[in-house]
Amino acid sequence: MITAHFKPRDGGPAKPPPRAAIFKIPQASPARKSLGFKAKVGNNNKQYVLDAGQAEIGTTRCLKCDMVYSVDCPKDVREHDEYHAGQLAARPFLVTYPTLSKWKRDSRHDSQGNVTIFRVTPETSGLRRRFDEVVEDFVNEEIGFNNALPVWNQDRQRFGCLAVIDKKIVGVAIFDLLHEASWEKKNEIFLKPNILGVNRIWVHPLQRGKRVGHALLDAGRTWAVPGLIIQPQMVAFSEPTDDGARLAAKYCSHDDGDYLVYRLRLDV
Repeated sequence: MITAHFKPRDGGPAKPPPRAAIFKIPQASPARKSLGFKAKVGNNNKQYVLDAGQAEIGTTRCLKCDMVYSVDCPKDVREHDEYHAGQLAARPFLVTYPTLSKWKRDSRHDSQGNVTIFRVTPETSGLRRRFDEVVEDFVNEEIGFNNALPVWNQDRQRFGCLAVIDKKIVGVAIFDLLHEASWEKKNEIFLKPNILGVNRIWVHPLQRGKRVGHALLDAGRTWAVPGLIIQPQMVAFSEPTDDGARLAAKYCSHDDGDYLVYRLRLDV
C-alpha cells in the first residue's frame, strides 16, 4: 500500500516516488444515463484543481490501486495516473501459448490484423471460465456495471467475444439477439428481428483507438445468426457511456446520426 510518495509540506525528507508506469491510462467516461444497473461508486478519481463545488477535494484513496493522493494538486494527480496505469497493466490478462493453442482448437475464432477474436458461449468450457473471470472481476467495475447483472442469460441466445493481441486479453464484448430496441435521440420503439444487442463492451485502456472495439463488433455481427451478417445499423447498445455513445455513433448510426439502444433486464 502506498500512502505517501511526495515531498511533505513541512520540508522533511522526500519520500521515494511510486513505481513509474510506461503508459498513461485514459479516464473512464461516466454513464450518459442510468437504467438501473449501473453500480454506485463512492470514490472517483477525476482531476479536480479548484474547489468549485466538485464532488471531492483534498486527500483521497484510489479504490483500485490503493494509492493516497491529493486530488487538488496537479502533480499528485499526474503521479497517481502513472502509478494507476502501471497497476492496471499488471492485471492478469496474459494468456500462455498452450492455453491460446487450446482455445484455437476448441473455439470458433477469427483474426483481423493482429487481433484474434474468440467466440464464447456457456458451453465453451475453459475459455468461458476465463471470460467470466475477466468480466466479473474487472470489466464490470471498469464500465460501472453491477455484478448482480449476470454474464449469461436463460434463453442461450447470448454469446461473448474475447479479443487477444500478442497473448494478452485486450477486449471483451457480450451480445444479445433482440427483436425490440429504441432510438436514442427520437426515443421511439424499433421492432425488427435479429437486432444485435451490445450488452457490454470493453477494451483495455492501453489498446483503445486501435480498432479493437470495431473488431469485436464485426465478429458479433458475423456470428450472431448462422448464414446472416447483421448490418451495422441493426446494432443496439445498452446504457452506453460517453465512450460507448461515441463508438455507437461512429460504428452504427443512421443518416440522421441516431442509433439504437435497449434496456437490460435482470431476469434474463
